[in-house]
Amino acid sequence: MKAIIKKIGYDYEIDIVELEIPEDHIHMIVRGVPKQSPSRIMQIIKSISAREFFIKEADLFTLVVIRSMWINVRSISEIYRLRS
Repeated sequence: MKAIIKKIGYDYEIDIVELEIPEDHIHMIVRGVPKQSPSRIMQIIKSISAREFFIKEADLFTLVVIRSMWINVRSISEIYRLRS
């Protein structure tokens, strides 16, 4: 994930000053060009990094999509069974 975010920074002229990725979230200090608002910088980073992450982790994406469809399942094994 760090490599993905750093590449986004390079491609969009966003200086990733600090980047730490604990288990379930991300801490960043970024610096952008004056024409980019802070909210736009985060929109760019979040949308592109999510897309790239789920391309690399296609199985995880499938699980997220299945779980978001409000399917009544009792275990992960049922999710895998539904995928087949």
